[in-house]
Amino acid sequence: MSLTVLTNVLFHSNGVVMTPDAPLVFFSMLFIMFYYIAFFHNKSWFLPAGICLGFGLLSKISALFPALGILLFPVLMKPYRKILKQKYFYLSFILAFIILLPFILWNFQNDWTFVRYQGAHISKGGSIKTFLELWAGLGILLGPLLFAACLFLPFKVLINKRKSENKAEPAHIYFALTAAIPLIYFLIHSLFSRFELNWPAPAFLGGILLFAIKMGKFPDKVSKIFTIHIIYSIFLVVLVTAQTFYPLLPLKGKSDITNRYHVFSSFPNELRNYLTAASKYKNHRIIANNYQIPSMVNLYIKPELEATCLSIGYHETLYSFLYPDEKLIGGHYLYLTKGENFPTNLNRYFDEILPLRQFKSMRKGKTIAKYSLWYVKNYRGKQVYTKF
Repeated sequence: MSLTVLTNVLFHSNGVVMTPDAPLVFFSMLFIMFYYIAFFHNKSWFLPAGICLGFGLLSKISALFPALGILLFPVLMKPYRKILKQKYFYLSFILAFIILLPFILWNFQNDWTFVRYQGAHISKGGSIKTFLELWAGLGILLGPLLFAACLFLPFKVLINKRKSENKAEPAHIYFALTAAIPLIYFLIHSLFSRFELNWPAPAFLGGILLFAIKMGKFPDKVSKIFTIHIIYSIFLVVLVTAQTFYPLLPLKGKSDITNRYHVFSSFPNELRNYLTAASKYKNHRIIANNYQIPSMVNLYIKPELEATCLSIGYHETLYSFLYPDEKLIGGHYLYLTKGENFPTNLNRYFDEILPLRQFKSMRKGKTIAKYSLWYVKNYRGKQVYTKF
């Protein structure tokens, strides 16, 4: 199982890309295994399982889906319904809730921002094309063997559970439920909404654990296929890593996902040098209208005044609460945007807009992103033009 996860490019990327998926996968794997130990061996493991569940939910709320499978296990399995009478079982969920409570309170105090944003984010229009692209992409990244096993094995176990007399079957059903519940959700929802490749990750965790158990019973012929799968996964990891530093494949623009590692390369070089030389702008805050640009500015340059995001016609971000719009009104700023032109839809929010400098992020002598810096005077605030 460890080899399957470590060599898989979908999970390998969690080690090099800053997203909530890394702690999500880590804590989700832990709470799935800890609940398994608690159900089948030692009930005291319910407590660490609940703690890991709480941190998994804090990482990404999609940890809820395998947790629903865990909750259903003692309900559906008659021999294990006695667990529903044990205080440790419920205490684990109370612990998870306590860990998640600050997140809930913050949302309550801030007009349920996360709920509103995620609701809009996951309801972006999808189609059969985006559905096929999502699951075909996952099939390529996971590998045909692991993808097929994670997709079909949980449902096969659940369908055949009454026919099996294998004593180990309850454990198989447990892992099948932690996989089937999120799979059902992501399969159905992705028919109507456009999903990113990393979003369905929780749907494969229980399947990987179930696959690892089943592998012990497979004949040598299948073991050879598994070896081919490992070689395939290692090849993908090596290919993506090599493409990141030495682009060999003839890919351009967004089709080359490794461009994301270089798209902000002008920030620690050209942008930093310009800001150092232009001392008169030292006390001016950098602003943008998406969260990536100020985040990268703060990461690479670490300005005295932290860069922020205006969120005009854009979803609220953490910056919206650190630097409320009303506190930015009337100020003069450095506006950093992608492209060579100032966004025309933002002209009316400033009294004066002056071009300062343009920057290019290069990769092996080729331009992969252009940015422009502007001096903007007297920010009027987005509420001035709010339509009622």
